[in-house]
Amino acid sequence: GRDDRTNSPEIAAGVVAALVRCGCEVVDVHTVTRPAFWFAVDHLDATAGVHVTGSGTPASWTGLDLLGPGGLPVVDPTELDALDQERPASRPTRGGGSRRSFRAVVPYEAGLWRHFHALRPLKIVFGCGSKLLRGTFERLFETLPCRVTFGTLAVRAREVRDPRDADVRLVADEVRRTGADLGVVVDEDGQRAAFVDEHGRLVEPDALYAVVAAMVKDEHPETRTLAESLAGPADALQRLSDEPDLRFVATRDGRTWFRDATPTSDAVLLLARVLAALSRGDEPFSEVLRRRAAAA
Repeated sequence: GRDDRTNSPEIAAGVVAALVRCGCEVVDVHTVTRPAFWFAVDHLDATAGVHVTGSGTPASWTGLDLLGPGGLPVVDPTELDALDQERPASRPTRGGGSRRSFRAVVPYEAGLWRHFHALRPLKIVFGCGSKLLRGTFERLFETLPCRVTFGTLAVRAREVRDPRDADVRLVADEVRRTGADLGVVVDEDGQRAAFVDEHGRLVEPDALYAVVAAMVKDEHPETRTLAESLAGPADALQRLSDEPDLRFVATRDGRTWFRDATPTSDAVLLLARVLAALSRGDEPFSEVLRRRAAAA
């Protein structure tokens, strides 16, 4: 799969050609966000996945994200070191492999609908640097009662948790100008997201995690959540894999991780929980955060 950066299609074509030459059965899932790609690898029960993406870097950069069985990302550098030390595998076939296409975005988005229901008519300002991700949100909100103002942000490295970040300020200003109920800035990778309340104030991560953890706990009373930040993706994935009763964790890099069909970090799932919390009454976002902090 690949993201929607200019260089990604050409690099993806090269990756596909190399894998087919090596005898692999390649499934091209086309242009997808990182969470959608993870879904595709798990959904197709693939041995591995390669996502061509430059998210989190300047517009001219593009690289490869590697996934293992179950759609879990390879995040531990020692895993790559171990692969590098292995002897080259013998050619599995005399001929080449095969290639077929699968539009992964269709079943991925279909699986998101169940998280968006019983919402009150909220006004939302949405900012994102990926047209691909924006398209997913536009389709999700097409039939929902919420009114969304979309803004296309520059493709660049950003810090969504910094109130001084230009894109965070841009969304905050638009929230204040339009009287919106909240604003959200979603990073290009489709994982990290920052929220601003109705006053245009950036929501502190711990306050946000407390609200989301409470919603997940309500959905699954028998399970546990960890609102405190874990070290990083490897730690989060390890905890979710080892502890079946754990449904939600957060990491210090600003990502939130959910146990859905498989452990995943997806800003769409994060937004769904925030909107569900706001739709339980008519309180403004800031009051929902304050009340949850007091309860904690």
